[in-house]
Amino acid sequence: MGEIAVADYGNHRVQVFNAEGSEVLLILEGFKYPSGVAVDLEGKIYVADYGKHRVLVYSNQGELQLELRGGLGENNLEFNGPHGIGLGQNGEIIVSDTGNHRVQVLDRNGQYIAEYGIKGSGPGSLNFPRGVAVGTHGEIFIADYGNHRISVVERA
Repeated sequence: MGEIAVADYGNHRVQVFNAEGSEVLLILEGFKYPSGVAVDLEGKIYVADYGKHRVLVYSNQGELQLELRGGLGENNLEFNGPHGIGLGQNGEIIVSDTGNHRVQVLDRNGQYIAEYGIKGSGPGSLNFPRGVAVGTHGEIFIADYGNHRISVVERA
């Protein structure tokens, strides 16, 4: 392992490099402003496609395995400009659903589990969340762009 996956936002693609960054191993195309990318321990590549309001999962060979395309919307599994993507300790897919001011949590098969946040600036509120990361105890760190803060969701 040790490959480096890069969301090449302006060129509408994702590039996977070797560990040294000196060789392109894989290029994934067909996106409209891919903004977030994550790779699991099996080498699967998870992409937040901001401009097409979808989340995609590829094998380590670049084969599409799952497309979460609920479409532009605010219901479960619908996205409005998903920006960041992270992976939970049990394989959950964690997506910052930027335009809907929330974070959606999905299982490894793309089924809805939960969401966090509503539009606003108070406790539990988000304002255009961008990045997400998962801590060692399963907590979700959210780059809350519009509120200029890092929000933390403690999960059981």
